[in-house]
Amino acid sequence: MNDTDPLAFLLAQAREARDAQSQALRAAAQGWQQAQATLSQLQAFREQFLTRSPNLRTRCDGAGVMRDWQGFAQGRANAMTQQAAQAEGHRQRHAQQQQRLAEAQARVLALEALEARRAAERARALERRLQRESDEFAARSARIAQHRQEARR
Repeated sequence: MNDTDPLAFLLAQAREARDAQSQALRAAAQGWQQAQATLSQLQAFREQFLTRSPNLRTRCDGAGVMRDWQGFAQGRANAMTQQAAQAEGHRQRHAQQQQRLAEAQARVLALEALEARRAAERARALERRLQRESDEFAARSARIAQHRQEARR
């Protein structure tokens, strides 16, 4: 394998692409995990808020307080909806990145298999050449030996 071998060049590029896809997958996984963690925090905060103020929904000292409470609760619900959408987007990007990584790995494996087949073929060709040279040497040696015997007679 030399520097001008196109297969070696393609294999190196495929490995670099696979490694880049692997890094992108890690980044996508981290983004997804962070989005999920934020969503969990929002849900926990909402549950704590509702647990701390069960009577506030039913017993308010005026329309303004009720409106404020409902506005706050609706704001939390909206934030959770937005965060759930972001988390889903991150999940989808993660799934797409997994697919891209699998495709990149398959390309690397295919090129490695091709490289192995070519190396095996080169080894077989070398073995055949060495065997042919050995056979030719043995035939020449036999002819020389035969000529020497004939010359002695």
